[in-house]
Amino acid sequence: MNPMLQALGMAKNQTAGLANIKSIKNTITMLKNAKNPAALMQSLIQQNPEYKRAADYIQSCGGDPKKAFEQLAREKGIDPAEIAAQLQGI
Repeated sequence: MNPMLQALGMAKNQTAGLANIKSIKNTITMLKNAKNPAALMQSLIQQNPEYKRAADYIQSCGGDPKKAFEQLAREKGIDPAEIAAQLQGI
């Protein structure tokens, strides 16, 4: 499962939520360090259907990842500010 979607879906389980936050941070770091982040993201999408699902969800939100994140968090009953605070400093 896509680490970002999983983190939002499992936020009520604190231990699992923290592990998923770590996975999200690792993915963000990997993308930041990539010579070609767009190509890496395309590769991830092709290799993992959950990344494709996440990309499709972002597109359904007008292509705005922040808007998609906030909308999905609210749909899951999670305060997006809480997740964003945990991701600060990446």
